[in-house]
Amino acid sequence: STEPFIFCNFNKNDKLDPESWELWMMILRRVPNSVLWLLEPSRKAAPKAMKANLLKEAAAQGVMPDRIIFAPRTDKEKHLSRHKHAGLFLDTILYGAHSTATDALKGGLPVLTIGYGDAFANRVGISLLNSLDGHQKNGDGKSQFG
Repeated sequence: STEPFIFCNFNKNDKLDPESWELWMMILRRVPNSVLWLLEPSRKAAPKAMKANLLKEAAAQGVMPDRIIFAPRTDKEKHLSRHKHAGLFLDTILYGAHSTATDALKGGLPVLTIGYGDAFANRVGISLLNSLDGHQKNGDGKSQFG
């Protein structure tokens, strides 16, 4: 058997929004031998309930829950070493990755971000990619995935 392609997002879970989740589930449905690797919810966020809700939502959108993997929280050095195991960092839409996108890019992990709208919070990923000189593919947002 071949190893699955690993999509990841290591943002704090409170950045997850229904629109991003729906898009990510669509990507997983289109890439059958793939998984989504998320950061385990913090203890402050009722982690068991949050994980159960995310797995339930994955199933409701046609994605087997075992394709959603949670990375335990650890120290920064160990956390950063995880990036080499993933193939693509999927950014959230409404409140995009800031330091997590920077960490991914520093670790050589490509970042896919939409960055539409005028708010600073959802355009940081695009700004980071723009700063890499030529590593950005411009598009018109979510419609590219449909």
